[in-house]
Amino acid sequence: MVKIAKPRLTSEQAGTLFLEQLPAMSHKELRQHWRELFDREPNTGMRRNHMIPILAYRAQERAFGGLKESTLRRLRELSLRCCRSPVGAPEPDISRFPSSVHFLLSS
Repeated sequence: MVKIAKPRLTSEQAGTLFLEQLPAMSHKELRQHWRELFDREPNTGMRRNHMIPILAYRAQERAFGGLKESTLRRLRELSLRCCRSPVGAPEPDISRFPSSVHFLLSS
């Protein structure tokens, strides 16, 4: 009997397959992948529709590399500049910023 070897997926193919499967995954599966990709538990109230794009970004970041340090530095500078309030002014409402910016700057 001749065994036919299955072709191995390249890391790019495996990453693409993972991204395609994300929307069909259960909340429990998404939480498991979160633990694997971030080495910590996701927030208890985090919804599936929020987890999927964050997991997709993180998986691509691991596969292809993240933002350059100079880009991260510039984003931090911009976030500090846009969120700085004059003395006596109310704090800015950061809820108007996309959650991906908060995620990116807090990692």
